[in-house]
Amino acid sequence: PLPTPTPELTGTLSTPTLTPTPPLLYRLELAEQEQICEPGQTEHIEVIVRDEHGKGVSGVEVWLMWAGGADRAVTGLKPQQGAGYADFDAESGVRYSLGVGELGMPLVTDLGLQPCPIDEETSSWRILLEPRSAEAE
Repeated sequence: PLPTPTPELTGTLSTPTLTPTPPLLYRLELAEQEQICEPGQTEHIEVIVRDEHGKGVSGVEVWLMWAGGADRAVTGLKPQQGAGYADFDAESGVRYSLGVGELGMPLVTDLGLQPCPIDEETSSWRILLEPRSAEAE
């Protein structure tokens, strides 16, 4: 019988290494801050949290903080507004900070309601939070 050839290893195999992606909460940053001027609206601050693909993320704990107080909301509790939506009542003359997660690390600071440029109404804010892009790191 003829001998059976045995394959030989000619190089070393490299094991692919995965770079862990930090959880979404640690990558969120202010993507957009829009003044809302709609007649008859109540003064409020809307927050929208989106993932890398632009989809709303439900279950994110959002904190609105001010001198002497804080309020917490969770995204997704108003499904008609979208999975990543939360909102807070707000007052003129108060400066707010906005954070996410258990510690409420501020992502937006010195946020206050301002008069609308067209009329005498006070505006509200729409805040969009999205993860930092990999290129920005």
